[in-house]
Amino acid sequence: MPLVDERGAAFDLIRSLGLPMGVWRVPSAADLGDVAPVPLVMLAVYSGADIDAARSLFKRTPTLVLGIGTGPREGSRALGLGAVGYMHDTLDAIELRDTIGESIVRAHWRRSRAAS
Repeated sequence: MPLVDERGAAFDLIRSLGLPMGVWRVPSAADLGDVAPVPLVMLAVYSGADIDAARSLFKRTPTLVLGIGTGPREGSRALGLGAVGYMHDTLDAIELRDTIGESIVRAHWRRSRAAS
């Protein structure tokens, strides 16, 4: 699963979770063009402006937003713009893993619904 993370802090956090899946870092959403279709993309954001700038990504592919330093306050903005999930770096490891799993399920549901 690709993680779009310009700065790298989110990648370090996700690697620390020991997820049972491969996660790789890409520096920008433009770099996703070389990645085969994936069920979910994670996007690191460091401000509300980063969320606003990602609107087109949310429309193209199911996206889970990981807020670094943004706390819970940016969640409703991300979801309102079309992200399938939002989590932030102050959640504990279990909550982060659960949010990733829930977002994968939500992305699958959206994809299957769109195909109908």
